[in-house]
Amino acid sequence: MRQIILNAPALAVEFMEHVAPDDVTVDSGVTPDIVGRLPIAVVTTTAPRAVPNGPIGAGSFFRLNVSVFADSRKRAHTIAADMYSGAVAAWRAGWMGEAGWISRITTDSLEPQLVAGTLIADNVARFDFTLGVVARH
Repeated sequence: MRQIILNAPALAVEFMEHVAPDDVTVDSGVTPDIVGRLPIAVVTTTAPRAVPNGPIGAGSFFRLNVSVFADSRKRAHTIAADMYSGAVAAWRAGWMGEAGWISRITTDSLEPQLVAGTLIADNVARFDFTLGVVARH
């Protein structure tokens, strides 16, 4: 049976791999060895919900959340800002991946923000950003 729903986590990781700088690892979760894998962007999504303009399964709305970890605030911010800007540029250019494409990025998306306190003992800085997206496949 053909799956009719969008695989939001797969699309989110694929999209962020497309926009991440070459030296950044993109993963779907935090692992115990994260400090040894810097810089890294951890990508998660909220539960997708159907969009009202089309048949069920034609599109989904979800939040694409990215946490960028690096060895300095400046590096973490630069990576996060580059990925955020790259996502907007790729969407505007009509990027399409194996898992689908982003048809809209919402205006309530959140630009990169420092997250205080995460892994401070390991001298790791973290910046997060969130994209509200409508995706299709």
